[in-house]
Amino acid sequence: MNGQTALDLGIVSEVLPREQLLPRAWELAEMIMQAPRSTRHLSHSIISRPWKQALVADQGFQLAHQMYDMAIDEEGALERLKKMQGRLMGNDVQ
Repeated sequence: MNGQTALDLGIVSEVLPREQLLPRAWELAEMIMQAPRSTRHLSHSIISRPWKQALVADQGFQLAHQMYDMAIDEEGALERLKKMQGRLMGNDVQ
């Protein structure tokens, strides 16, 4: 998807050439930092809430699919878990 399409769909509020991105980002950051800390905190909470809800709602779904994938793997779930544990402990089990 190009920038103009994203703008037309309302996904972004403005489209800029690459060389103007960083100066505009700093300008926006300065505007945001002028707001009181409590306003920034509450705004962040409100904006991030749907993403957190989606993550929580889909955790079981994602876990079930990962476990299913491990169960049908030729290697087997137990062997794969042992390998993962070995990597976490710093000793690769082959």
